[in-house]
Amino acid sequence: MATTKKMNYEAALAEVETIIRKMDNNTLGLDEMVEEVRRAKKLLAFCSEKLKKTEKEIKSEFSESES
Repeated sequence: MATTKKMNYEAALAEVETIIRKMDNNTLGLDEMVEEVRRAKKLLAFCSEKLKKTEKEIKSEFSESES
């Protein structure tokens, strides 16, 4: 598992999707599921922050172009 510091949005989202598939397919033991849920929580927080930063950057670009 890569740390989120070295990961981009698409890779983080793909890993979350993989975790969801594993859970849907009941391929995780209880201990594994707990770890995967923790990992998914970190990944989703990373994705959320990345989206917020990107939105802020885009708004900034548009406001600069209107000036």
